[in-house]
Amino acid sequence: MTESHLTKTNYTQMIDSITVNIPKLVGLGLNANQYMRLALIYHNLPTDLAPLSTADMDILIEKEYLGVMMTTEFLLPKGKALFEASEKFIDTAFNELYQLYPRQVPDSRGGYRVLRSKALDSEDAKICKRKYEIAIKNDKNLHAKVIKGLKTELVMRRNSMTYMQNMQTWINQRGWEKYMDLEMESRDDDRISSI
Repeated sequence: MTESHLTKTNYTQMIDSITVNIPKLVGLGLNANQYMRLALIYHNLPTDLAPLSTADMDILIEKEYLGVMMTTEFLLPKGKALFEASEKFIDTAFNELYQLYPRQVPDSRGGYRVLRSKALDSEDAKICKRKYEIAIKNDKNLHAKVIKGLKTELVMRRNSMTYMQNMQTWINQRGWEKYMDLEMESRDDDRISSI
């Protein structure tokens, strides 16, 4: 994607979806500007959003995160690995959430109301995934709490699923927070699969 084809929405989505874990950066010996530059390259976005000094650029090259050929910057395997591990986690985490979240629920008129799309590659699922990635920030412990909260909510709503929120709203409003600290009986775990 070239800079001329990048809309304000694309910039906003990119900025909203790149998170920086400061302790991780310190451990890697990188600063936020260096990390942002790598992230922009990884996502094929214009690098002028994260200008770097020559010294910062030299550090990325020296640490083998970045390669430069002529004037083209590219990530070396070590640089790609910074982002690929993160993508694998969010893919797995979101897939777990998506499979657990009800697709449809009964409505008050005897029909059904759809809460999420069926396909993981749908635009609805992609929007939910971006929102979920921002919400959990690659925190495995938070993801586990989200799943626990959703399971608890499903058990508690088993007789009143009509009022369950659609998935995008549930993620936006962090619906799991109301349920994640509640305890449910262990036998209730088995009931979730029948919902």
